[in-house]
Amino acid sequence: MVYQFVLWLKMPSEDMKLFSAIVVAIFLAIPYLKENAERSVKIMAYALEIQDVHKVFNRGTINEKVALNGVNLNLNPGIS
Repeated sequence: MVYQFVLWLKMPSEDMKLFSAIVVAIFLAIPYLKENAERSVKIMAYALEIQDVHKVFNRGTINEKVALNGVNLNLNPGIS
């Protein structure tokens, strides 16, 4: 299949070994990269975590307004 792709791209036949080596390297690296990606997600902590926030304006009056009732917020760290 690799040979067909190289010939379809009309690449020189000398590049076939190079292209084959690149394809093999990519397929060998996929499990390693996948494992590291899963591990980094598990280790990642929140950059900001806010839990159970309540806010009431004008409490005890006729104009009482509940703005927040048990709000939770989790922010993941950004990529630097």
